[in-house]
Amino acid sequence: MNSHRGFVAVVGRPNVGKSTLVNALAGDKASIVSHRRQTTRGVVRVICRRDDAQWAVLDSPGWQTRHGGTLNKRLNAGAEWAAGVADVVIFMSAAPIWTDEDTAFLQRLPAEAKVVAAVNKVDLATDKGLLLPYVDALRERRDFAAIVPLCARRRRGMDALVTEVSLLLSESPALFDRNDVEDEAFFLAELLREKVFRALGDELPYCIGVIAHRTGKRGRAEVVMAEIFVERDSQKAIVIGAGGVTLKQLAAAARQDMERVLNAKVYLTVRVKVAPAWQTDQQLLRKMRIGVPELI
Repeated sequence: MNSHRGFVAVVGRPNVGKSTLVNALAGDKASIVSHRRQTTRGVVRVICRRDDAQWAVLDSPGWQTRHGGTLNKRLNAGAEWAAGVADVVIFMSAAPIWTDEDTAFLQRLPAEAKVVAAVNKVDLATDKGLLLPYVDALRERRDFAAIVPLCARRRRGMDALVTEVSLLLSESPALFDRNDVEDEAFFLAELLREKVFRALGDELPYCIGVIAHRTGKRGRAEVVMAEIFVERDSQKAIVIGAGGVTLKQLAAAARQDMERVLNAKVYLTVRVKVAPAWQTDQQLLRKMRIGVPELI
């Protein structure tokens, strides 16, 4: 049976709700979500199926201009790569705020790209009278294939978005298995990084990197080895906590998500390592799947 299929990239500046939208489309947790900027670091690829549509969704890092350095350059490269390879691009912004970062990234999208503007967080706009002018201004910024107001957090406007994007995709036989994730190791690492990010983000939000992978079985349980990278010994102490309590709590919470994803019991081992220059270590960044997938 044919249906509308293809690659769909979700792009935009940090903190506009890209990962929340991907999770809503997938009907499950595909990307980590936080109120902090730049939560997503790699290009998450998850298969989403809705009615007669099947998409390989690319949830990209937030494109930004505030910070430089090797890490942020790779993040921006990942976002631009996703927009360049997708059949359809969902460009997200958060109404009623438009920033220079929105403008800069929108201008980088290929002129020939099929782009749907997703105006997120419309429920948070205190002055609803600003929404219509915001949408009118969007029409002046680019010839979008469609503009869809939505609230990804409450999953409102999703049907309209799916309809608009699907109309831009060609019909073809099934391309993917249901809920397939292309990079399991990256996904497992993200589940642990989410717990660290949410629990300790006020103390060390962006100096944490995580690597994880399955190594075999221990009885009936899947064995997952994970490493958390920090820049200083003081940060390592924060992650571990007094008597190792913090690390145990983080690992227990991540293990529950891993068991749901792998549909099996998980034996999780987590180590914390100090690597002062991990954010500029190209080998570690590749292992963390940060940047353009083709270069990882």
